Amino acid sequence: MFSQETGAELRLALNDFDVPMFAAERRPGGVFFRLLAINVAHEAASGISHEHSVGKTIDELLPPDDAALVNGRYTMCADSGAPLSYEEELTMDGRRQKWNTALFPFITPKGNQRVVGTAVVVDMNRGLRQDRGFDDIRELAIQSSFQLSRVIAYLDAVNTPGMSGAARAGVDLDSVLNLCRSTDSILNSIRAVIEAQATLRAAHAEARAAPATPDRTLRHTSRTLANMLSQPP
Repeated sequence: MFSQETGAELRLALNDFDVPMFAAERRPGGVFFRLLAINVAHEAASGISHEHSVGKTIDELLPPDDAALVNGRYTMCADSGAPLSYEEELTMDGRRQKWNTALFPFITPKGNQRVVGTAVVVDMNRGLRQDRGFDDIRELAIQSSFQLSRVIAYLDAVNTPGMSGAARAGVDLDSVLNLCRSTDSILNSIRAVIEAQATLRAAHAEARAAPATPDRTLRHTSRTLANMLSQPP
């Protein structure tokens, strides 16, 4: 999964998740990764469309400094064969945004390097972080716990022994409902990231555990030798 699908198939697979996701690929000997797919959630967050971005290289989508940084991290993840998480600030669709990104590397049957990841915007205008990376799940859980405690406080007040009917009627039920909605939104965000990244982790682990075919082994050996020969003595 995620290593054999075409760009169109990846688009369908990534649209199963509510968190922004993307896939990029680079052929052996290539320099910049090329965008294969982004999902609907990513389009909404970034402001760029799948139709106008798919097939373009990173340097065609981002300013030079951003492109070099992004491509370097994709390369680091792909070459190491290990997942990579980080925060970055990028300009897309004329907007400067801060993202929490998690990458997962794959090798396609043709020997291309592929990265599939989640990338969620961090709210730069508020003190409260709004990213949805694994490193901040604890903070989101704290937010959720705080909101739930406020709901409980409201309900405890309503159920206070001896409280008159008039006093009960004076409880602000709209506030209680808003707190419940806020808590539900936070929990849904946590679930969305956990589901997406857990799926990618499982697919990455499965790909690494799969026996290497002779063709794949040959391509890997050739790439390793090429890297060694390109190093200065």
